[in-house]
Amino acid sequence: MSKFCTTCGASLDDNATFCTSCGASQSPAQNNQTPAASAADTVKNTFNDIKEKVNVDAVKDSLSMENIKNLKTNPNKNTVVALACVGVIALIVIIVICNLLFGGAYKKPIDYMCKAIEKGDAKYLKKVYSDVEWESELDDADEDEAIEEMNDWLDLVVEGLEEEYGEDIKISYSVKKKTKLSKKKVEDFQDELEDRYDEDVKVTKGYKVKVKMKIKGDEDDDENTSTMYVYKVDGKWCLGAGGLL
Repeated sequence: MSKFCTTCGASLDDNATFCTSCGASQSPAQNNQTPAASAADTVKNTFNDIKEKVNVDAVKDSLSMENIKNLKTNPNKNTVVALACVGVIALIVIIVICNLLFGGAYKKPIDYMCKAIEKGDAKYLKKVYSDVEWESELDDADEDEAIEEMNDWLDLVVEGLEEEYGEDIKISYSVKKKTKLSKKKVEDFQDELEDRYDEDVKVTKGYKVKVKMKIKGDEDDDENTSTMYVYKVDGKWCLGAGGLL
């Protein structure tokens, strides 16, 4: 894949006309824009906005090496203010980049779930669930063989969808509402995983996500709203209970 959504940065197929992560349409002019390029554009716009409100020349003059070296012994008020401005700008840049590149990470397991069904390929399920759930599903079997068995089951799911909607199934969604789960609910999910699999895990965050799903084939399409739970388990965003496994 060489195409990225310019709204959320999700990876897309080269011929995608809309984002399977956030639902944003993808125009030809946006096709080759990467998340880094999108972040760079946003940072540039943010900096230009700051330039309109700050006397850049005065800031540059105050940041001479001499003023900085003498900051402790003979502090220059303008230099202190200028350094503060630089710090604020740097902080804004960091926040903008982090939000653009990582703000939608919680949606990744939903993305991969949709892709597993679209492609009819169970290898994507490994990225949907926590490592402890995946290892349990393998049950000491060879991973390639286990995936082949899961593919047989996934084929039945795809066949059922194709009977109703036709071939070339595409699944997209948009997040309508995201609610952060309480610390207690996150801890309860951690306890549930540890009790079920007899393994130590660390669940640090969770969201209740209300999504509007769209299923489209070459004969029909449909939309419905559903609720999913995503958790960050051992540093990896995963789909909670009620998924495909």
